[in-house]
Amino acid sequence: MKKYILLLLFSSILFCGCNYDFMLSEECNIPINPDILGMWELIIPSEENNGDKFNLSIFKFNEYEYLIVLRNENEDDLLFRAYEVDVDGIKVVQVQMRLDGMYFSEAASNKIYTIAFYKLNNDILELFIIESKQIKINNCEELKKHILKNKNNLQFFPEFGKYRKTT
Repeated sequence: MKKYILLLLFSSILFCGCNYDFMLSEECNIPINPDILGMWELIIPSEENNGDKFNLSIFKFNEYEYLIVLRNENEDDLLFRAYEVDVDGIKVVQVQMRLDGMYFSEAASNKIYTIAFYKLNNDILELFIIESKQIKINNCEELKKHILKNKNNLQFFPEFGKYRKTT
């Protein structure tokens, strides 16, 4: 039960912007970026994560997808599946949360997705999570339009944190 409560709490903190029960895109055909694979240590936390140290491990899931493991010092690991999506020239990352007891499969009925993007500068990885609390988005077409409309709006993609590569 503690693990499930932590998952819900972390989900609301990490993805305080918007979670979706639909995919932005089912297409998964952009090859992974090998430069972001590895272990990452949080160096600048965002206000949303209350200063907790969430370290990140990014692994190759397959040729097009990542497996992301998020670690807090004293808690269970949280797992995510992610892949890049091109929205009319804007690369974003679709992230699917792995709920306790569920696997990443099309049959999973309680899928939760969010949209993020990243910037990589040498060994510093900056993560940004989509934010659109004020607008109700009902389907992937509305979400795509919202991303395109707000592509230069930093309030739409607030920073989640900066990480330094450790291995």
